[in-house]
Amino acid sequence: MNNFHFNLKNSFIFIIILIAIGAGLRLINISEEEFWYDEILSLTVSYYTDSIKDIILYTREFYHPPLFYLIMRWWMFFFGYTEVSTRFFALIFSVLIIPSIYYFGKKLFNNHQVGLMAALFAAVSPLAVEYGQEARPYSLLAFLALWSFYFFWRFLTTSRRRHLFWASILNLIGLYIHFDFFIPLVSQLLIVFILKIIASRNPHYFRNQLELWRDYSVFCGATFLLFLPWLLYSFIPNITGVAYALKKSAPLITRIIFEGDFWFNISDSQERLQAVLVFIGHIAFGVALFFLFRNFFHKYKQQDKVYEMGSVIFIFLWYAISIFVYLISPLSSMYTPKWQRHIIFFSAPLYLMLSYGLTLIKVKWFQFAVLSGILISMAIPLIMVTRNDSEWSFGHKNKEYLAYIAENEERGDLIFIPGTLWESLALYYYPGITPISSFLPLRGYNSITTRENYFLPALLEARYKYKRVPEDDYVGIEELDQLTKPYKRVWLLFGNQTSPVLHWFIANWRFINCPEPFCPQVYLFENPKINPN
Repeated sequence: MNNFHFNLKNSFIFIIILIAIGAGLRLINISEEEFWYDEILSLTVSYYTDSIKDIILYTREFYHPPLFYLIMRWWMFFFGYTEVSTRFFALIFSVLIIPSIYYFGKKLFNNHQVGLMAALFAAVSPLAVEYGQEARPYSLLAFLALWSFYFFWRFLTTSRRRHLFWASILNLIGLYIHFDFFIPLVSQLLIVFILKIIASRNPHYFRNQLELWRDYSVFCGATFLLFLPWLLYSFIPNITGVAYALKKSAPLITRIIFEGDFWFNISDSQERLQAVLVFIGHIAFGVALFFLFRNFFHKYKQQDKVYEMGSVIFIFLWYAISIFVYLISPLSSMYTPKWQRHIIFFSAPLYLMLSYGLTLIKVKWFQFAVLSGILISMAIPLIMVTRNDSEWSFGHKNKEYLAYIAENEERGDLIFIPGTLWESLALYYYPGITPISSFLPLRGYNSITTRENYFLPALLEARYKYKRVPEDDYVGIEELDQLTKPYKRVWLLFGNQTSPVLHWFIANWRFINCPEPFCPQVYLFENPKINPN
């Protein structure tokens, strides 16, 4: 008993240290990196819209549920909309995951060491650090999913419906934050179904699964019905625009799933040192999983430690089924493996599986060596993430572009940003006085919309604040001449991203300059009708 209290006291100290380390890593350079595309979406929808009604309309057209943007609107109202204040929201939930996964791991395996190791991985994982300092909902979603699965596991082991009630509430909140939350919801449904089959053949490991299947089906159905209004309002009318494609990511499945959490797929850069370190990490990772499965099959045959084996089955199903649901969803084809952020949904079961495997290594020096090998292999991507390395952050130099335009602007200029949401970034960072306008994908945004289908809002109100305009005021490339004719010069920012617009200006305006080192991101054109010479 004294030893238990000693361990518990040490665990408390270690978890405080891990929280401090995790928070410190997420605070490094949190204000240095400028907003990037996805964060600009958060800023545009939450801050630059005029009302809650506009947020509802905007998110409908972007295939996003509105809850995150509504929360962020109030967050920005109280704490401001700087890089630090907007990103701090994600940081809080990313840090809260550290004690949460410790608690879950300790309860799941009745072993505080499992919880501590899982908390260590959650604290220093490059994936967790990267999205713990980004003004997007992924840390919040990972936090909600973790606690949803905790209550779900409590329901499986106690049959108490109050645990299922809380899991369902968290699932519903998650769905109204992001469509991605269908991953944990469907995963839980499939887990109950599989456990029902296992229980019918092997009553030693799970009990009362037939009744649990009925209860979970009712609560899952209720959750879906409560989300159905938004689904009918936003998703179903645009269902033809959703790309259910697996072929793009199929050859890269192992890179996305098994490398994303621990190495953030940093091996793309082919540096010799990091290639060696990641290879060491792979070996250590494999050793830990070997001990896990060897121990599992040994005890499974002996029907020993039924509770512990049930936890292993649960954690493995959580991870494997989440991957399966992910791979058959549109998410697996929309991003490159290097930038795949949706795997954060099944980071927790991977941390827990690996941590449990490490605790099964009884030789302490060998256990320490395996753990150290994994942590050392994560060092380079972790350093790059905390440094906000320019290559790691898409190489954005938007502030430099905008500062150059501000230094060289003239009366009668216009900044035109075609086909993207970067207008919001320009409105946020631009230090000059030149009006700004762009194609804003307010209608039909997503895979059904090509860049040529984007619509240009009227230039009125475009200088400082995004303002929604009636559909009748939306125009296409063919109306550029009419809308730009009052201006003497046009700065075409990110012109290489939308070739039809660039080609239009080349054909109809007089090219002045594509300044180094900002070419081909910045072009300057002169209106031949105002400046005939």
